[in-house]
Amino acid sequence: MDRRPISRFIDGLSAEEIVVIEQRMRDPLFSQSHFLGVGESLVARIEADAATLYELCITHGQLADRLEAIVREARRIREIKILAPEYRSRQQDRCLRLIKGKDTSTILQEEHEDSAVVVDSRFSVTIAEYKGYQYCPFDYNWDGNSIRSCYSASVDFEIRNTRRGSSMLLSELLIHMIRDHQFFEGEGLRYRVDPRLAADTLELGAGAK
Repeated sequence: MDRRPISRFIDGLSAEEIVVIEQRMRDPLFSQSHFLGVGESLVARIEADAATLYELCITHGQLADRLEAIVREARRIREIKILAPEYRSRQQDRCLRLIKGKDTSTILQEEHEDSAVVVDSRFSVTIAEYKGYQYCPFDYNWDGNSIRSCYSASVDFEIRNTRRGSSMLLSELLIHMIRDHQFFEGEGLRYRVDPRLAADTLELGAGAK
């Protein structure tokens, strides 16, 4: 691994721009799930996660590349799966049961499990798509009325390593933020991905076998 200091996106920002980004990350109008915890420093969060990756001998780019490759393959397999007659039949059956007022939670769980695909024989990937988009909070060209985002996404992924038993939930947006902004989201938040957990789940770095 290259042990030279990484080039960080935030290093090119002024203190005022970082404050604006931190405020946006906590703004419920920008994201109901937030990107940064109350009182949490964006710079300190990025530095702590970078230190973890350094310890594991992994770069942000390597981790983002692995995530992107798994997600791309999962989508390809899923496109084939949803066209299969047996999958459509199960979907129709679930729709009829919903119309008849059957157990909604059971049906949703069945749909969640049925939507999973397996990548590289060990990554079970579930894809959830939503209406609308979440914009990247690092786009500081924000005037209160319009946004010119560097990235946006509306898909969540759950990746479970069936060999190791570890799993992670992430938004598609996070792959972009890891690669381009060196950010894994704030501590304790729904879409936070701990770098150490990610490395274990994806079998990357010093602990990979």
